[in-house]
Amino acid sequence: MIPVLLATTLAIHPFDLVHVDDPNYPGADAVSATGAVLLHPPAPGVPWRWETVPEVDDAPPSEAMDAMNVGAWHALGARG
Repeated sequence: MIPVLLATTLAIHPFDLVHVDDPNYPGADAVSATGAVLLHPPAPGVPWRWETVPEVDDAPPSEAMDAMNVGAWHALGARG
């Protein structure tokens, strides 16, 4: 609900995200080696850009699970 309300307030699509180049940005919703993703623009003075959520393809989930060899992990008891 909050992202939709924020998106309405900022006049953006509710599934656009904010990307900052600092992977250690405090309060980030997701991080990687290339930066952090936030649901809203950061504090003034922090460089950022919009990042669109990638579209999901129509591949069945089993194909992704096979590609990641999930079955072997499940056989070892890993389920998270």
